[in-house]
Amino acid sequence: MQQHQHRLEAKKPQFSFEELLDEFSRLKGSFLHVNAGSPPMMRAGDDLMPLSQEPLTPADCRFLTGACLSPEQLKHCYSGQELDLNLIDGDNGFRIHAYLERGCPALSIRRIRTDVPRLVELGLSGSSVESFLGSKDGGLMLLTGRPRSGKFNTFASLIQFINLQQCSRIVSIEPVVQFWHKAEKSVVVQREVGSDTRTFARAVRIAVQQDPDILCVGSVPDPETAEVLLQAAAGGHLVIAMLDGSSAIRAVDNFLSAFDPGNQRLRLLVARVLRLVVCQHLVNRADGRGQVPAHEVLDCNRDVREAVQRGDLSELHRLMEHFGMQTLGRHLSRMIEVGLVNYDDALQLVDASQLEVTRPSQLQLAPPTSESEMDDETPLMSWL
Repeated sequence: MQQHQHRLEAKKPQFSFEELLDEFSRLKGSFLHVNAGSPPMMRAGDDLMPLSQEPLTPADCRFLTGACLSPEQLKHCYSGQELDLNLIDGDNGFRIHAYLERGCPALSIRRIRTDVPRLVELGLSGSSVESFLGSKDGGLMLLTGRPRSGKFNTFASLIQFINLQQCSRIVSIEPVVQFWHKAEKSVVVQREVGSDTRTFARAVRIAVQQDPDILCVGSVPDPETAEVLLQAAAGGHLVIAMLDGSSAIRAVDNFLSAFDPGNQRLRLLVARVLRLVVCQHLVNRADGRGQVPAHEVLDCNRDVREAVQRGDLSELHRLMEHFGMQTLGRHLSRMIEVGLVNYDDALQLVDASQLEVTRPSQLQLAPPTSESEMDDETPLMSWL
């Protein structure tokens, strides 16, 4: 009876649930919070901002919750159960968490983005990354970078590149689904750890039985997950794994350190299946229009694999230089030459000795300013 009274008391607020989501999407927020006693609050970057001047009443919260939950879901919510559900609204996707706060329903809504960046926007178009993604031989790619380096955006871009280019079955296991991939040429299965599956290791084991061509994993939290990924790559699957790391070489070291140092079998397996390591950093654009990614790309040729097998990781930087691979200094140097990045900003990431250009004169420091000098392919990174 109490639940029925809640439903009857709900009056239409100053906006509908659909209008609230439309405004949330238009402003490109990441989270939207609906709580009695405060206005709807949207998180944009690190900041919280109200979407209205008036605080929500308990009746407003009941109305908005009733607009997104079924009667059965409302019943569970009022009984004290937290609920998680996905909502697709046109081209927008939302992850809705419903719960009770002091007996009143409340919502935390995360926007699942569909504006997946293209590889060309990331500076990875035409690189060995594209060659790996189109390979039929399988193998392991590590995508790494520091926290808040835009790795999730790049992870989504890799999936979308395959989705648009070839007919494949892609299984992506993610800590949080941040981008929604519509099926294009490929079938994309996205599973979120914690809601769709219990652990990464379990999800990977199950995914291998689901006929995947490509297996994408958004975190490698433990040795069990790392070993299952190796086995999948050795079995002919193309595997993309994301992990934290400050450099491509450090990523290899971090991955190897998941295993017992005495386990030579797994070290040999890493050396055999590792194909590519990409480390991403963010650097300020010279024109002040946000940030642009800078990458180092370690191509795992025979010499690199032999060094990994020996455990001689200190040799990898020399091999990257010797074979002309894309070091971070080399990529930053190219961006300095075209005016995309300032020399001093590049020095925040590398030593001057790692750059292939000298400090420009003041006249050369001015970045391009006219719109004609910026084509549509210039990466703005405005979506970070």
